[in-house]
Formats: sequence, structure tokens, C-alpha cells
Amino acid sequence: MQRITVERTQHAIGQGGFHTAILRAGGRRFSVVYDCGGGTAERRSRIIDSIVDAYPLAHDWLVISHLDEDHINGIARLEEKGIRFANVFLPHVDLAHSVFMMLLKIVGESAGAIADERLESVRIAGRLYSGAYGRPIIIARNRNVPGNDAVRSLDNLEDLAPHDLPPPSGFFLTPAWQEALAPARRGAILSDARSIHLHRLDWTFRFYSQEWATPQVVADLWNLPVLAGLRHAIDDLAQLGTRAGRTFTDGIQAALETPVSQADANAALRASHAGHATVRKRITVNALLKLLYKELPALHDYNSSSLCLYSGPAGIGGGPRQWFQRRTSLTQHEAGHRYLTRAVGWLGMGDAHLGKPADLAAFVEHYGGELRLTSTLMLPHHGSRLNYDDERITLHGLLDTLPASPDLTLIAASNPDHQKYRHPHRQVVDIAARYGKVHNVNLDWRSMSEESVVSEG
Repeated sequence: MQRITVERTQHAIGQGGFHTAILRAGGRRFSVVYDCGGGTAERRSRIIDSIVDAYPLAHDWLVISHLDEDHINGIARLEEKGIRFANVFLPHVDLAHSVFMMLLKIVGESAGAIADERLESVRIAGRLYSGAYGRPIIIARNRNVPGNDAVRSLDNLEDLAPHDLPPPSGFFLTPAWQEALAPARRGAILSDARSIHLHRLDWTFRFYSQEWATPQVVADLWNLPVLAGLRHAIDDLAQLGTRAGRTFTDGIQAALETPVSQADANAALRASHAGHATVRKRITVNALLKLLYKELPALHDYNSSSLCLYSGPAGIGGGPRQWFQRRTSLTQHEAGHRYLTRAVGWLGMGDAHLGKPADLAAFVEHYGGELRLTSTLMLPHHGSRLNYDDERITLHGLLDTLPASPDLTLIAASNPDHQKYRHPHRQVVDIAARYGKVHNVNLDWRSMSEESVVSEG
């Protein structure tokens, strides 16, 4: 079999997510970016500029775990620098409702009017699904793979013909996978039950789609008559697709500044069961959304979806087996200490929630063959404690599935000095430290995690 080398980097972005991996074999390369956001604009630009300087502008895959701003707000800089992807893998969500919830959070947590730059993340979300950065593939759970019209507002888009996008890598993918990943229409849906084995190489990519269901309170708000203008502006984003820009920003701003009578505002508050809140004068849609966000705590934790990605040796299926050596910048090896292993996989979990035993069971059942080969795991939600049960039993359950190894690495990509979040949580760090080396990739450049994996022969 051909010799494989893999270089993996978790970039020092602070509170966010930015992982790059380059696989090489037979003189060719296969590149993957998992999430692209967080930190400051200056920090994101410096990281992306360094990537542009080191590698060609055409990359293979961009994988987005979820649509939080700190996981996607570096994509605009990628576009500015000319980086394009053959495919963009996305979580299966209702796009219009997801954008609506993003707006609710932006409005609810902002003081006064919304600046245009605050709308950049929702514009990026629409462009991701419309194919602006690469051919979009939506990953859905195996037990409920819907048709191509299941993702709201994508079925009316024009044919996808991005002639300037790089083609799927023919050297690493079989003809069948090349065809599957080069859809003629936007919004192609792929089941997460199908692992993507690289052709004649012992390397596999396996997704896990933790599905997102719109809370009923969100569906109720979406249908309020006073928000008709906002609904139309959001639908315009999905339908404008790659052309969405100033037109979308103007439409959202106009919708937010639309006046709402006292009677209509109070009717909306009553219909939404927003406590005892009332208004005594005419207000704007912007002010109404702020009040709703304040009165309805269910709107604050809207992101339960997450697209996870395993990258490593084949756990189940695949072709011939290979053995690997792994080196990491976080571990000091003794001179001459070299050993062969198959436990060199990487697993990104985004903001995956394992709050219930059933959540953990579904995750472990899906990744049963891969978890025992995982040497580096990105702790969900930057090391938050809220992604597990109150006793952290599901955290123990997750870590129990990983291989017992002195080199097991558990990474929290976060900024401990963040004024609001202060991830990773001490309880999570203390528990994880019993299983392996816990490392916080933060805003300090020295915290960047680098790994190299080389196959035998």
C-alpha cells in the first residue's frame, strides 16, 4: 500500500473552532478544514493568510459542524483570499428557521440597532447552503434520510454550475464517490451511515449528524403576522444564494425597523406566552424581538445540531490495514521512542450534546469502530459542562470508549478569559485528565496543537 502522511493542526483561534488537515499519498494531497471561525478578525486573518502562503488555493473539503458565529465567521476571509473547496459538508437543519434563530440571538444580545457587520454570519450561512464556497452536501441521520426538498428554501435554486470550483479529488476517491460528491443540484443529501474510504488507502472519513429540531416556541414566533416582512427577507437570503449581499442586509434592516402597533405587539407577546410582558406604545420589530428574547429562555440555547467528523484508519470495512506512527507537539517522546499503532484517528464533535444516556448510546453505536482508534478528540462545545448530564456520567461514558494510551489527547478550543463563557469548565478538565492529556488551544500562539501521522513503509 502507498505510504500515507497526515499533518493536523488545531489553530490558536481562541473561542471558536479552526482545524486543518492535509493528507498526502503518491505525490498527491487531500485537504480538509473543519470549522473556520472564532477569535478576532485580526487573528482569523493571520491564520488564514498563513494557510494561503503554505498551500494552494484549491482545497478538497470544508466541514461545518454548526452555524454558530464562532465556527463560521472566518469563511469570508477565506473567500477574500481566493480559497475554494470542492465540497462543503453541512448539518441538516431547516435553513430559514436556523437563520431566524441566529437573528434572534444577535438582536437579543445587542444594544440598540443592528450594525451590518453583525449580519455577516447569517449571510454566510445562506451562502454556505447555496454553494458559494463549494458544492454543498447536507449530512443527515441514517434513520431519517429525507428527500432533496427537505431543507427549506433550497429547492427553488438554480442549477449548480460552479465552473471555478476544484473538482472532487480523483486520486483519492472512487468514481462512485466522485459522482456522489459532484451533484448537479444544490442541497444534495448524504446519509451519515456511509463512511467515505479513500481509494486503496487505510483512511476513512465518517460523519455523524446530530439532528436539530425547531423548538415549538421558534415555530410559533416564525409564524407571527407581525414578522411577515422578516420572513420574506430571510427567504430572500436562501433564494439569492451566491448573489446575497447588500440586498439581503438592506432587507433585514428594513424588516427590523418596521413599526409595530401597541395592539399588535401585545398580541404577539400574548401568543408567544412571553410572561407578563406588555408594551405601552408603538415599537419596532427589532424592539419586539429583543423583548421576546428576554422573556423566552428557550430561545437562548438554540443550537442542538452538530455535524461530527472522524478522520483516521478504517474502524469497520475499508480495504487493507496499515500501521502508523504519531507525533504531537503536546507530547515529549523519549529519544528513539517509536511504536506502531492504528489508534491515530481524529474526532471533531462541534457542539454535540450528550446530555442523555440515549444521546451517548446513539453516538457510541455510530462510532463504535472508530472511537477505539481515536487518539485526538475535540471536546464538545469548547469544553463546556452543559453538553452532558448534571453528574457528567455521559462524559465518563464517552471517554471510556477511547483507547487507553499515554498519548490520548483531549482538546478544548476556547478562550478561558472570555468574559461570558470561560471555557473549558474545571469539572470537564478534571474528568478528562484521568483519561489523557487535556490541552486548551486558546489565543496564545504557543497553544496551537500540531500532529503528524505517518504510515509504515
